[in-house]
Amino acid sequence: MTKRQTSHSAYDTSGRRVETAVTESSDGPAVTNSVTAYDFLGREVCVATPLGVTSNFYDGASSRVLRVTRTGSPDTLYAYDALGNLTQTALD
Repeated sequence: MTKRQTSHSAYDTSGRRVETAVTESSDGPAVTNSVTAYDFLGREVCVATPLGVTSNFYDGASSRVLRVTRTGSPDTLYAYDALGNLTQTALD
């Protein structure tokens, strides 16, 4: 059997990709599927895949990510200076 990879993406009304499915052949099941969720400000807050979930936590209404959590991994923490420049990252 010849393997062929096909991809399908679904988008929300704002044009953001919210789901992607990839199959290895035209008659096989999806081997990779990801679902992305956004908050009311349009920021990516969660991506779920068969390997786990990645979640982003933001500093209030800004686009600065304070913490990223990943299934099976330590959290990554981010620190910024008064101008909003990234100054430090650490694992928690």
